Amino acid sequence: MRKKRIIILVLALVMVVYGCDSAEKHINEANRYLKDGDEDKAIEEFSKALSITPEDPTIFYALGDIYLKKGEIEGALSHFEKAITIKPDYIDAHKKLSESYSRLGITDDEITICKNAIESDPKNIAAYVRMAVLYNEKNNTEEAINILNEALKVNPYDATVYFNLAVSNHKMHKLEEAVALYEKSIRLDPKNEKTYYNLGVIYQEIGNLPNARRNYDKAVELNQNNKMLYMNLGIVNFLENDLDSAAEAYNRAIEIDPKLTEAYYGVSMVFAKKEEYGKAVTYSKKVIELSKDHIHAHFNLATIYHLQGNLDEALAEYDKVLQINPDYQEVFFNRAKIYEEKGMNNEAISDLKRYKSFINVKETKDIASVNKEQ
Repeated sequence: MRKKRIIILVLALVMVVYGCDSAEKHINEANRYLKDGDEDKAIEEFSKALSITPEDPTIFYALGDIYLKKGEIEGALSHFEKAITIKPDYIDAHKKLSESYSRLGITDDEITICKNAIESDPKNIAAYVRMAVLYNEKNNTEEAINILNEALKVNPYDATVYFNLAVSNHKMHKLEEAVALYEKSIRLDPKNEKTYYNLGVIYQEIGNLPNARRNYDKAVELNQNNKMLYMNLGIVNFLENDLDSAAEAYNRAIEIDPKLTEAYYGVSMVFAKKEEYGKAVTYSKKVIELSKDHIHAHFNLATIYHLQGNLDEALAEYDKVLQINPDYQEVFFNRAKIYEEKGMNNEAISDLKRYKSFINVKETKDIASVNKEQ
């Protein structure tokens, strides 16, 4: 009998352990409610999970994310801050906290909020970062850099601080410093596509196209839905004469945003360079359909018509360019060529004179500029 009673008690105890309430159960329920779009029920379930495991930073993060999506910024701030308090190296929570601060709006009051947050918690890196972003947007970049350097004293291993320091240096055209800071940020957080994107932009600016492409490609691995990333990748591929890859990148941008005018313009340039003029015309017309005063699309369309021998259509498009900008000097040179082909010599001479007048004005300005520097 004694043996039987022990077995029964042990089995009862096991039943109690396995039948008890668990945080995982509430987390699963919360995620199910989120999938169904019921954020309030999800909050209830995550809160129940917290009552069981009150030091789980991922639950605070999940709650902060819900409040952020609901537009309840104060609730988001408090939960992200709690997640970071428990896990100071929680990079995603730092990013969301910074985003929460940004949603408050760019005001002096927000700077005060950041200062107060730092005063109450000197280790609040996100408050330093957000305050630096605000100063950058107010064109006080030096103050932004000072704040971020203070943040590094608190935590010299925070990727978001190095990222924003790089942005600040980039803004001040200190490109070498910016590159070094972006690379430091990547070593600390190799999964932030924005860092690779910005690094690609710098390399593109200085003409280092292979490095620009390498960084854009890495950014694409991390995010396939950034239309401007594909636009820049298209430009780099075009400049490197990899026309098929350029067209592929531009078309991917169009898939993401079917009204992205510059992507259609990029494709038109690809086909023009490949001398597939019919397709170039089609895409140029699409650009003009989306943006009727797109001066470069009109100019390129006129040039393509000229190359095709459609001289009247070319003249009509050049006229549209001049309606938008009467001083578009290249029009006068190209139009003079057409007039010459049509035997309209007086008109050709008039346009060439007009074209040369622009060159003379430019030369005069350049000489004045040099004399001023001396």
